[in-house]
Amino acid sequence: MVSLITLIIIAVISNTLYYTALFLLGFIPLRMFAGGFHAGNHLKCYLILVSVYILFLVALLSIPGAYIIYTIVPCSLSSLLLVFLFAPSEDMNKQISINDALQLRKGSRILIIGYTIIIGVLLTIPNMKIAFSMSIGIFTVSLSLLANWMRYKKSKTSENIMSGEEVRVYEKV
Repeated sequence: MVSLITLIIIAVISNTLYYTALFLLGFIPLRMFAGGFHAGNHLKCYLILVSVYILFLVALLSIPGAYIIYTIVPCSLSSLLLVFLFAPSEDMNKQISINDALQLRKGSRILIIGYTIIIGVLLTIPNMKIAFSMSIGIFTVSLSLLANWMRYKKSKTSENIMSGEEVRVYEKV
């Protein structure tokens, strides 16, 4: 909650509340389903989120409108790929059952496909910062998935008899 309040305060001060809402609309639901990197404590989590958000604002306010599209498409497509490859991401502090993992995988895949379609539609609007904000929100989650995958090696798989899909469980390297 403190993180969200901090982001809203920064958004109000920087006059980017609308873009912040779109960033969070991409970030929060996907993060809930896909998981990702977990910091060691609440302070580290807070500092990482605020730092990533500030980087988003710097990019939002400094990349010229004509060039912003060159970040939207790669961020969105790489997010689609990373979510399909690594979601859901389990952590030693947040372990999930196989049944939950399958549900979270399905939910995260539905979400990322939906986000990709929405961002594609938003690309038809002249204000590219709208699509940019949402694409960076989902890209942040996908990088978190990649970071968690790099942190833990694939150690064990379980097979879902019905779908044949693998569920990854990681051990710390």
